Amino acid sequence: MIVRIIAVMLTSAALTLNAEEVAYSDLELKLPPGSVTPVTSPPPQPVQLANHETPLAYPPNEPIPAPGAEPQRLGEARESPMFVSANGCADCIGPCVEFNRWYGGADLLIFQMSYANSRFTITDDRIAGTIRPYLGWEHEDGLGVRVSGFVMNHTADVAYYETETEPELRDQSSFAFSTVNLDLYQRLRFNSTDLILGCGSQASYLQIDQWGASDLVMSQEAGGVSGFVEFRRTLMEDFDSRWSFIGKGRVGLLVGEGRTKQGGQYLGGSDANLTVAELGFGIEYNRRFAHHNFVMQYMAESQRWDSSKYGEFGFDGASLRLGFQW
Repeated sequence: MIVRIIAVMLTSAALTLNAEEVAYSDLELKLPPGSVTPVTSPPPQPVQLANHETPLAYPPNEPIPAPGAEPQRLGEARESPMFVSANGCADCIGPCVEFNRWYGGADLLIFQMSYANSRFTITDDRIAGTIRPYLGWEHEDGLGVRVSGFVMNHTADVAYYETETEPELRDQSSFAFSTVNLDLYQRLRFNSTDLILGCGSQASYLQIDQWGASDLVMSQEAGGVSGFVEFRRTLMEDFDSRWSFIGKGRVGLLVGEGRTKQGGQYLGGSDANLTVAELGFGIEYNRRFAHHNFVMQYMAESQRWDSSKYGEFGFDGASLRLGFQW
């Protein structure tokens, strides 16, 4: 009896398990083969830095810029050098911060002088030389002021007409020239080219001492205005240096008085005009250092001083400039 009861209980338990398996199997979702597509993650993409051409870089031992400050980029100059690069910012290579600057130096002028009028002419080819210092300041927007000048003395052999019986006498004469320019200018930037337009005041002086029997001294003082244009075209440029083709031109329109002395006695004077014209072309090398720039220029120059009283004086030669910008 007991055995039969146990058998009945085991049979009931087996039937219950089979019913649960059927219920669960009926709930399964039956899908045809190939109907499920595996889900895959997209490959990782490189991170793009917005509004920056080069990644940000903070070298070792360098502080991270304060919030809101312009970040430092790889290859960027930390201090702006003193010249204009192709990107158009004020006097720099690469991304930079514009700023005001001082600059100064001196030109070594080497000229051969020419002169002739109705009375005498220069007959030798001696070289005249002098120093032309300059000093200037320029705002970051290209507006600048500059002062420059030179004094030159030259002695030359001359042939002049003294009398009808002795139409040509040879002797020596001395010449003195000086000029001072105070300029105001505006620098315009066009990619790799700088164009400077300016004007200012100019004061000039010339003197001719005829030695020998005549002992004649002729001089002229004049002042007025001048206008000028300069350009600089970048030829080759890297992080700390630049080569450029440069040029300049200036015309000064001056008025003054011409005086004549003979044997120390004043013979009189009269109004006289003076036109001073300059033209030059050359090459410039600019080398950037930590806090300043070194500038070297070589230019072929020509000047013409045309006096309404004493005729035209010519100067043809070259100039070598050594200067600094800070």
